[in-house]
Amino acid sequence: MVKRRSFIKTAGVIAAGTLLAPSHAFGNRKKKRVIILGAGLAGLTAAYRLQQLGYGVSIVESKGRLGGRVLTYRPDPEQPLTVEMGGEWIGSSHHHMRKLVEDVGLKLVDHTFQNHLLFKAEHFRPGNWDLSDKGKASLRSLVEKYNSLKPDQRILIDKTDWWRYLRNSGFESRDLDLQELMDSNEYGESIRQVSALMALGNHNNYGAKMEMDYRIEGGNQRLIDELAERIGWENIHLNQPVTRVRQNPGGVRVFTYNGTLFEADKVICALPVLAIRKIDWDPGFSDDKKEALNSLQYSRITKTAFLFKERFWRDDQFGLLSDVHAHYIYHATRGQSGTHGVLMSHSIGDNAQVLGGASEAYRIKILNQALDPLFGPVDKSLLKQSTLDWSRDPIVMGAVALYGPGQVTSVMPELKQDMHNVHFCGEHLGDWQGFMEGAVQSAYDVAEQIVI
Repeated sequence: MVKRRSFIKTAGVIAAGTLLAPSHAFGNRKKKRVIILGAGLAGLTAAYRLQQLGYGVSIVESKGRLGGRVLTYRPDPEQPLTVEMGGEWIGSSHHHMRKLVEDVGLKLVDHTFQNHLLFKAEHFRPGNWDLSDKGKASLRSLVEKYNSLKPDQRILIDKTDWWRYLRNSGFESRDLDLQELMDSNEYGESIRQVSALMALGNHNNYGAKMEMDYRIEGGNQRLIDELAERIGWENIHLNQPVTRVRQNPGGVRVFTYNGTLFEADKVICALPVLAIRKIDWDPGFSDDKKEALNSLQYSRITKTAFLFKERFWRDDQFGLLSDVHAHYIYHATRGQSGTHGVLMSHSIGDNAQVLGGASEAYRIKILNQALDPLFGPVDKSLLKQSTLDWSRDPIVMGAVALYGPGQVTSVMPELKQDMHNVHFCGEHLGDWQGFMEGAVQSAYDVAEQIVI
């Protein structure tokens, strides 16, 4: 359990309008200090790495909890089950994330699934559905060329959406529909809204699979808690919405809504773009950065955890990809002991918008629509349901960053640019965009950049 004693003690001595501590004032520091805006995975990782490099850190977070879009949930008061309502999968190739998990002494467990397909009202068992041989060869050929693309070719491909790029490359109707189902599950929106260059880069990273391999034993939130313990609760300040960031030759000052002032040499901003835009920056952003911040969208993903009194699906690795509202359903309590079990619905785009605002009765109807061809009606075994619609989160207003046509080669580089003593990191700036790996990798990158 996270120890809050130090945090509570610190919170009690910080008076509105006062300096954080005498050692934080300009010209009175024994070691360089960095303020990190945001206590999500990127912000915590940056703080952890900077401390390893000998820096003092202060994390300022607007919410009353840590983790950002990492959120482990315990749906059952009777059994010790955990499911992920936010960031979930850690891939075999996610080297930064895997090393971080190892460093803090946690263990990864298998979180792969054997996916059925419900497509145009027809059910296909795992291993009995895939792209056509022609479609697989075409996709493989496109991805193999990615690393040799010249800058002008990258810009040209970036201007096209992934659906149209596949269609122009010879993908036929059924293959295009299947690729839409598979890839949109990751992006949170239709591939008609995704940059072809972004999609090619992701497929180049993935190899033959989608990097949906592991989760942390006991829940991904354990990584958040372990990082907080190592950083120290006295260095973490919750419920402190930042209103203004002011830079001058001596360093950076951060003002919060509560009237607290934080001072340091540098700032790392690990916030999503909507939160960045709400802060008063002095000096202000360039017109190009303002345009980049205004143009980046976040995808819509709604996750609904359905708790059942029995695991009627039998197969511990059960997964179902579908073209109905539920989109992707999988056994979220895979490998966990207990008679009860959770099927998670991971819906995206317009479907996520519908389910996020729907009644419980309608969500059950949608679940039955997807599972009835395999199991018949399932609602009699249902104990409860819990839904999180990330598009309704007041800070992010979405799940993961969505780079549309033309934005990878224009918007992303601009968002990465530092501004004097303010540096940026986060899932939206990582090479593994859309995964926790992207947040961790970008945090390590920005920490090393500050040290240089």
